[in-house]
Amino acid sequence: EPASLAADVVASLPDTGLGNPVAGVLFVYRAFDTMLEKIVLLVALLGVWSLAKDEAWGGMPGLRPFSQKNSVLLLLAQTLPPIGIVYAVYMTWVGADGPGGAFQGGTVLAAMWILVMLAGMGRVPPIRSPMLRYLLIAGPLVFLVIGVAGFFLAGHFLAYPAGYGKPLIVVMEAALTLSIGVTLGLLVAGPPEAEAVR
Repeated sequence: EPASLAADVVASLPDTGLGNPVAGVLFVYRAFDTMLEKIVLLVALLGVWSLAKDEAWGGMPGLRPFSQKNSVLLLLAQTLPPIGIVYAVYMTWVGADGPGGAFQGGTVLAAMWILVMLAGMGRVPPIRSPMLRYLLIAGPLVFLVIGVAGFFLAGHFLAYPAGYGKPLIVVMEAALTLSIGVTLGLLVAGPPEAEAVR
């Protein structure tokens, strides 16, 4: 039979407090890879922003709303976001014990935000916005802080003290959900354009 660590992972999963073996692998055994994946999303966004002209840097992304009165898009943008936000929170919360997690929840948040922006119900924020930048780095920053705290609390980078694994992972997933949602929304919105062009 081929060599596999699956049995060992499942056997030690109760020590983490997680019920989802996928979350166990991603946040316990391959946490460094998971953190780098979130940083790669930020690097991809910086790549999209780098396509902007120098005078447009700091401006608003070039996503054009498709706003028409009494359109189906407007109806969906008014109806779906509350449902989508609740579903995104649920997906993030249940990810510790079942299918779901930060990426799934963040993707749903991004879809709701893009829908609102496309319908013209909300403006795309300028990339110079401090709040926008804080949201972009919140997930990776919380991940890194908890990882460094592992040196002092559990003896290793990205290690969790006994009995605190699940709460710390849920905190990381909550912060990652916001960052992923904002990052994916801005990737779709495209590079910034000069204010005069808008």
